[in-house]
Amino acid sequence: MILLFQVIIGLILAVVLYNLIHYFFVTRPTQKRLKISQAIVDQAIKYALQKIMPDESSEQLKSQAIANVWGRGVMAFEYELPQNIMQLSISEFKQLLIKELHEYSADHHFDASSTPEIQSIFRVTDIWELDGNLHFDVAFLINQTTIEYVEDLNRLK
Repeated sequence: MILLFQVIIGLILAVVLYNLIHYFFVTRPTQKRLKISQAIVDQAIKYALQKIMPDESSEQLKSQAIANVWGRGVMAFEYELPQNIMQLSISEFKQLLIKELHEYSADHHFDASSTPEIQSIFRVTDIWELDGNLHFDVAFLINQTTIEYVEDLNRLK
């Protein structure tokens, strides 16, 4: 009876210890990297939107990480803008956004030269309209997981 009690307590301690180690060495650093990446991409998007729509306020911009959907380590973010501030078609907006993000990455010395097929470290992966809002996804190609995510999306198209 005492042995069974010791085994149960040992298993409980092992599970608690595993979860603590996982939280401090995997979950927490991943969340920090995601928040830092989101802040960088938010700055780039605000810069690009000020160039595309200088009169409109970028304070209406909402962003959220999509890593919960696609997996840990994917540095991709969804942005939402009210459709009523858009004066461009979706395809024109996408082309201007790609151009301005490329300019931003060049101006701020984000180097994507280690992988020649990547022209810019920011990639607009999707854009759509839903419920009167314009949604678009931007990937920050900073790690291999995100690059593979973008390659998978390109294969789907």
